[in-house]
Amino acid sequence: MLTTELIKAYLNANYFILEKEQFKFQIGAYSKDFENLFKQYNVNTGSFISAYNPRSQPTIQIQNKDKHRRFKNRLLKDSLRFLEAVSTDPLGNWPPEYGFLVLGVNKNKAIQFGISLCQNAIVYIDFKAVPELILVD
Repeated sequence: MLTTELIKAYLNANYFILEKEQFKFQIGAYSKDFENLFKQYNVNTGSFISAYNPRSQPTIQIQNKDKHRRFKNRLLKDSLRFLEAVSTDPLGNWPPEYGFLVLGVNKNKAIQFGISLCQNAIVYIDFKAVPELILVD
């Protein structure tokens, strides 16, 4: 069940790109890094999507890693570009949740990924470079 506390946790999380283009981003905060990243990859959208902890139910690490691997294979099969990323809870109540910043994906496709992975929410970024929480549940 999606609670106010969960939504607050999503909104307050810190998100990090983990590859060579390393940077931190937060929901609702403009990011020059996204502008630069989008130019570099010739896209104008992206979405942070995780396969970890479906429905925000704590899941054992081996299952989370398997879901992450399967999602990565799906992105590769669909020929989508992506970067490794992670969300962290600044209060430390939740362990890190690994995912991907999927580049060039439109909002509807990103939402469909979230639904197919049984997620409550995704983070979507358009050309304005301001990450937005999208509830998909």
